[in-house]
Amino acid sequence: MESDIYPMIIHSISGPRNISTSLMYSFAQRRDTTVVDEPFYAAYLRKNTELAHPDREQILNSQSQDAEKVYAWITQSADKSELFYVKDMAHHFSEIQLPPFESSKAIFLVRHPEKLIASFQKVIAKPTLKDIGLKDEWDLYKSFVKQGIPSFVVPTEKLTERPEHGLKILCDKLEIPFTKAMLEWKAGPKYYDGCWAPHWYANTHRSTGFMPFLTQESSLDDHGRALLEESIPFYLHLMKHAIL
Repeated sequence: MESDIYPMIIHSISGPRNISTSLMYSFAQRRDTTVVDEPFYAAYLRKNTELAHPDREQILNSQSQDAEKVYAWITQSADKSELFYVKDMAHHFSEIQLPPFESSKAIFLVRHPEKLIASFQKVIAKPTLKDIGLKDEWDLYKSFVKQGIPSFVVPTEKLTERPEHGLKILCDKLEIPFTKAMLEWKAGPKYYDGCWAPHWYANTHRSTGFMPFLTQESSLDDHGRALLEESIPFYLHLMKHAIL
């Protein structure tokens, strides 16, 4: 593998409830990688004052609320690491009007919206299309490709079914070596978790590696079914570009 690929920023862009934390833990096992958890979350909440997210004030106080300062911090930090892995929610990233990061590549995590919505409703009862991120992911994917940023769509159901197979393909696309260390991690909270982890990461904290999604039938209410119908087209657009 050529050494001139480093340093590189890897954007991992996802909707919620979509193994984004597991993939961050996976990359954190690499010796060449530094990970950061949703650095634009506070900037997003500052801009969207009406959102009642769990521990909103704690999140606002835990990070810079200025997207330009976060951008500068990521750029400076990336120069000190071979790979700088940025876990982002699509709806956080989509509202940022900033120039593209140099030397960057992107992963777009997608999950069938029926199961995604059912899982999300356990925390926030009436999610919106923006909350689940699929439209924003599709818009960001098109924007990144237009900017010349290599971008790879990863269906998370397939990745969790065959983690080693999927990670090898993903690493090949990113032009980085695969390492078996990416397949497992220690259970429990991590020092690089965001302060919102107690509300969202409980299942991942119990894990020591990638686990298939639970297969029980989802039961959506009327709001969830309407959101499913609205989100399906964006999911299908993204899946046309899936690498697994």
